[in-house]
Amino acid sequence: MPISCDTSLLPAADFEFVVVADTHYFADPGRADARAVAEFPSRGVQGERSAAVWRTIADLDPTFIVHMGDLVQEYPGRPDFSRAQTEALAQIDAVGLRSRTHFIAGNHDVGDKPDPTMPTHAVSEQDLTDHEAQFGLSFTEWCHGGLRFVGLNSQILNTKLETAKRQQRWLQEQLTEAGTQGLVVFLHLPLYLRDRSDPHLGHYDTVAEPDRGLLLRWLQQARVRHLFAAHVHFRFYDRMSTAAGFAHHWICASSCFTRPGFGYLFAAPPAPERGRDDTPKLGFYWCRVKEGQLDVQFIPTGDGRSTHRRVLTPTSSGQRHLGQTLVQPLVTGAQVPVAYPSLVRQPVRNDYPYLMLRELGIGAMRVPAQDLDDPAQQKRLQWLRDEGLQIQAVAVGLGAAAQAAAEHAQRLDRLEVQLTDSPIPDARQQAVLEQLDPPLALCAIVPGELIADKQHPRTRIGYKVDEVAQLLSIAAGSSDMAIVISAETHRPLTQQLLKAPTRARPLQLRIVLDDLTTAPTYITRGLLQASAWGAMPFIEPLIDLDRTMDGAAGLLDPLCNPGPAYETVRVLAALLERIKPQQFDLDESTQCVRLEGHGGELRVWPDPLGQLTGPGRWYGLSRGSVADGTAPLSTWDGPVALLTL
Repeated sequence: MPISCDTSLLPAADFEFVVVADTHYFADPGRADARAVAEFPSRGVQGERSAAVWRTIADLDPTFIVHMGDLVQEYPGRPDFSRAQTEALAQIDAVGLRSRTHFIAGNHDVGDKPDPTMPTHAVSEQDLTDHEAQFGLSFTEWCHGGLRFVGLNSQILNTKLETAKRQQRWLQEQLTEAGTQGLVVFLHLPLYLRDRSDPHLGHYDTVAEPDRGLLLRWLQQARVRHLFAAHVHFRFYDRMSTAAGFAHHWICASSCFTRPGFGYLFAAPPAPERGRDDTPKLGFYWCRVKEGQLDVQFIPTGDGRSTHRRVLTPTSSGQRHLGQTLVQPLVTGAQVPVAYPSLVRQPVRNDYPYLMLRELGIGAMRVPAQDLDDPAQQKRLQWLRDEGLQIQAVAVGLGAAAQAAAEHAQRLDRLEVQLTDSPIPDARQQAVLEQLDPPLALCAIVPGELIADKQHPRTRIGYKVDEVAQLLSIAAGSSDMAIVISAETHRPLTQQLLKAPTRARPLQLRIVLDDLTTAPTYITRGLLQASAWGAMPFIEPLIDLDRTMDGAAGLLDPLCNPGPAYETVRVLAALLERIKPQQFDLDESTQCVRLEGHGGELRVWPDPLGQLTGPGRWYGLSRGSVADGTAPLSTWDGPVALLTL
């Protein structure tokens, strides 16, 4: 059995559905085109991967599935096209999901868009007739749970085909009939990748004008809440204004392979096969609906050969006592070079940091104050803030703090003042602090800290625990002034470390990671300490620092793929949110922390020793996996937790 999913940490939903894209079934290497497999060896396992994905989807038992197009690797007119479709559908039949699946037409299903530069022939009426004989109409709608779902055929946009004219009239009718009903729209080709000004002629990956602009106008005038597209095998995210306020614009990953070219988004060497086999990015979207609201969660399926049971965790921002420090920008951009299959450069934006943070469900973020001056950063920070996330702007020095307070008071929730002259503000500095309107956080900047194995002293960011008492007399009338403390997660936990230095001020714990091996343990210690204190933990970095004076493992690697540190944060934060601990007990000999709360009892081993057994639900935090029963967990690396209800 490939990856299965555990949903016990999620809130109830009214119904659930899956959006899966670009499965690209391909025959096994013994029967497949030998040249195709020689060019990219991962083609030889595409059939295996697509079968594994369908089994994972069946394990979730969704109400329905939307397949976003490109069911097979072959395309109309190829000798093996019909056979490939038959074998791909047999995989879906094998898990009993064909009757629940809505098929959106893609270029590998009916032919390419009407662009003379495309690598295969344009869609024809005969292609559509053949497709509809197997799958039904290539544009369709259905209703469920108070929502209306609309599937479009993007391949016929901008054509003179009669089917295109019928679809246009039909879509206008659907948008009118929907009235105040929420709409969820699906199409294979994205309308754009970066923004609506993207090039189109010679651009393999977007709908061309004039139908791009026409469709955007129609969708914006309707109550569209979510727009899903596919084709590019990479995830992108945007928002567009609509009559419903705004629509989430999701561009889906493939569950089979990634597309070369988009690797230029990352400050890293390419993934295997020149970026075509970046397996951590493979997967599908799982959509959960509660009272008409959609929660969209990415389910990674990897190379299709993993067999663990994945823990699914809540994704809504602002629902966890969890923070992230942005030492790198949230948003960066790139241009994909002119290279097959496009004849123009493709402007793109790296949305992976944004998406990965959103899926952690973080509740707060420390960002440099200058990010609030950058429209690209500010726009997405505000989107997160709209969902409940708290923005803490970091200003180095009192002068920068005063400027940030004056210019960005409406864009932040707390202003962190990093004191550069002295960690304990004098009377003059206190007077300046009292003039700042936003809620404040104080952070010490202390140069000259000696670090083992480092030639030069380093600068400490954050207070030490024994310095906190000196701050309690500062702004005595303001109990909301937070204190940023530098966590010492390289030290084993002790009873003293679990005791908060004060309850008179909000505390924030700055958790800085080191190397890949120790990161899960450091995170576990830091989150447990913060929970015991009632403090907000802020973790850094988000992405590996691998070309700076001091390296550090992040939650994501340079390709923005999640690693053991990310999984540890994701699962442990969800467990802490689940039990809401009130009592903490530490066995210093085993480093096991026992937490009791309204949601049950949790035992956590930051760095487990020996074989662990016992009844309950065992979580391999750095793997993001769960197992029931009393089986020994000696094969699990990294931190482990045991939940008993």
